[in-house]
Amino acid sequence: MGNPRDTSIYVRVDICDINEGNKNDKVRFSDNRGGGSGPGNQFKSKVNRGKKIHLIGIGWCSNGKGRDVDVPVAITKISIKEEDHDSEILWYNEYLDNGTGEVIGAIKQDNTSATITENYSVTIRVNGNEYVIDPQLEMIP
Repeated sequence: MGNPRDTSIYVRVDICDINEGNKNDKVRFSDNRGGGSGPGNQFKSKVNRGKKIHLIGIGWCSNGKGRDVDVPVAITKISIKEEDHDSEILWYNEYLDNGTGEVIGAIKQDNTSATITENYSVTIRVNGNEYVIDPQLEMIP
């Protein structure tokens, strides 16, 4: 998959119209690795072992103007999903959001040549409410 590199994942959130019932439609993920854009519960991003990962929250408003707003989306927690607890745990050494809307972490360095996919829960805070979104990370050799 080309040269190993850091991965940036962008979490675009419709902060004007999000609620628990529509959160997967109002949160869109994209990355700098060609992961495309997808709803919060269907997104998969490729990462390389030993490289950094940045998760960046961006506020969006669908109030008819369709424009970015100057409000970072807080990322308050990142955890591996329960069904993957026996896995490699790819994402480690994370530095949680300090109000900037960005989390920086690292992907585990190991000697395996296998492709590993893990499911994560990412908790975001928007307008005082927290929502859990479930993207995947796929470590490629």
